[in-house]
Amino acid sequence: MLKNKKGFTLIELLVVIAIIGILSAVVLASLNSARGKGQDAAIKGELGNIRSQAQIYRDTNNSYYPTFVAEEPIIDSCTNTEGLVSDSYVRGQLAAINLRFNATTTCFIGTSTYAISAILTNGSSWCVDSNGLATSSSAGAEGLCQ
Repeated sequence: MLKNKKGFTLIELLVVIAIIGILSAVVLASLNSARGKGQDAAIKGELGNIRSQAQIYRDTNNSYYPTFVAEEPIIDSCTNTEGLVSDSYVRGQLAAINLRFNATTTCFIGTSTYAISAILTNGSSWCVDSNGLATSSSAGAEGLCQ
């Protein structure tokens, strides 16, 4: 008499589990790179918001920084409490970039120019400046992206 065996053999089950494991590893690797790209896009968006707010600040105050400060931009003035960085919205955006995304920001702010850059997750820098430029470069000492 022949017996009908129903079910899967151990080897068949192991092959299916191995295939599922390989597929999940590929998906997880893709998700990690997508998460980094999403974070970079969010940082660029925050810097774009700062650029818009800086123009509003300049229109309201006739300069990015108080007139008693020398014309030469103040190096790394992201933590300063005067001028453009004194604007609560700009400070909030800088805090969001620094805390939420753990990215380092650098600010060069003068009476007539500013440049703010942040290091992205892929190691490159994104910079916005008073000329309206938004590019993958860093903030230069003359207050513009370079």
